[in-house]
Amino acid sequence: MVTLNSAALDLVLHQLYVHFPVPGGLVRAVDGVDICFRHQQITGIIGESGCGKSVLGQAILGILPDYVARSGNIFYRSTDILADNTSLPGFYGQQIALIPQNPGDSLNPLRTIGRQFDDILQTAGLNDKTNQRKQQLLTFLLLAPVASGRRTYQRTGRNSLRRCL
Repeated sequence: MVTLNSAALDLVLHQLYVHFPVPGGLVRAVDGVDICFRHQQITGIIGESGCGKSVLGQAILGILPDYVARSGNIFYRSTDILADNTSLPGFYGQQIALIPQNPGDSLNPLRTIGRQFDDILQTAGLNDKTNQRKQQLLTFLLLAPVASGRRTYQRTGRNSLRRCL
């Protein structure tokens, strides 16, 4: 059992597992991770390429695909955010976020930019059935509305960071 001192710890991962099903088995991207992030302390995660750093960040943010098997605990200020999905709307991006090393790599090349904006708005609790908010954001980031239907690999280099934001 994990004991949390909310004054000292902001984020605690306890026995976190993230497995991807593949034909013939599982890819164990994150396997039994225990780590604590202290309040107001900057912490970096380093490791070899392919060791699971990005998957760990995506698991914390709750942005992994539904088919990915997750288990364990992710405590944020004493609330298990992995178990308590009701507390998520408005949480990510306001209280916790991931800043990618390379913004172009943070985008999913198989999905359109517009769909990724939809996911962000939905996660933030800003359901946008009319696409008005999405178009406002694309305009604000100086991206033509036509970019909404493009895939991320159909971009110019200077637009990568703006799309990531």
